[in-house]
Amino acid sequence: MNRHVVSAALASCAALLPLAAMAGPADRAADKADTRRELRGSSTSAAPMTAINPVLSGAAKSLRVGSFAAQLEAQAQLETAAPPPPPPPPAGPTLSFELDAPFSYSSNPEQLSSGADGDGHVDPSYDLTLEIPLKGMKLTLENTTDLDLNFHRPSNDSTTIEGVANLDLRDPARHAVTPYLNYTVDDIYEGRFGDHSITTHTFVGGLNYVKKLPQKPGDTAAPLKMALGAEVGRRLASTREGEQYRASVRAGLSGAFTDKVSWSLKGSALYKNYTGGTNDGRKDVALTGSAALSTEFDNGVVLEFKAQVQHNDSDRTGKDYTVWDIGPKLKKAF
Repeated sequence: MNRHVVSAALASCAALLPLAAMAGPADRAADKADTRRELRGSSTSAAPMTAINPVLSGAAKSLRVGSFAAQLEAQAQLETAAPPPPPPPPAGPTLSFELDAPFSYSSNPEQLSSGADGDGHVDPSYDLTLEIPLKGMKLTLENTTDLDLNFHRPSNDSTTIEGVANLDLRDPARHAVTPYLNYTVDDIYEGRFGDHSITTHTFVGGLNYVKKLPQKPGDTAAPLKMALGAEVGRRLASTREGEQYRASVRAGLSGAFTDKVSWSLKGSALYKNYTGGTNDGRKDVALTGSAALSTEFDNGVVLEFKAQVQHNDSDRTGKDYTVWDIGPKLKKAF
């Protein structure tokens, strides 16, 4: 298998919280693993004041003067009343840090079309995220480094440094439909920061739709969340065999059994049209499905158990493969 071919970006979501459905670009963690395998209101106003007519009779004048005095008093009350509180200032930038320690068994770590041997691997990583609210939008900057270590095939070990800039053109916390622009750069090295394998630059534009499904009256359980997404983009690479146009669609459903135990189901389809080197003209379709169950402990540590299967169909001989991964992951956000 050519280890210098960049493969599929998978569905995600936003894999950030146990209850979160997909709400962003495709699942980058799965995409990196796939790449490594291939490489390897209202207002109030005062009433107008009325002038006094000096020719009115005494009784009439007294009546008008009394009305005028009442108006002055009302006006004074309005002027001395406390002004309404100003609107709350926009939220400032937020910085978060997360440590992940996944362990899984892969049925086909080298993505072979036949004769594959499985292997276990660990993939510890950190994720540093800065979210910056803008006027009606949100900018997210992210840095991740992970080390993928295989139990029996150290030749498949790799290290990835990733940077992400994602711009949500609408605030996803206030709108169900969110268009976005995303740039991702990946540097992949052999082993533990050994020889440099490839650098990829991925530019995509996409659309996310997240909706809470209706509940029965009186139902106190956490609502189900449905997430749909689609994106198109271009990937450039330091090795031309990794360059491709891509388009994907994804869907997800998530919910919770209790306030500490949640689940999610996700699926995606990714079309890849390679445009460089020996892969020029190659066309692949990758189908991916996953199921996950997460438990959050009192200390904030989350234990997730996930099973995922992917099938890649290619018009090139020997590039079809099926691979499934299953295993637990511990993560902790700070």
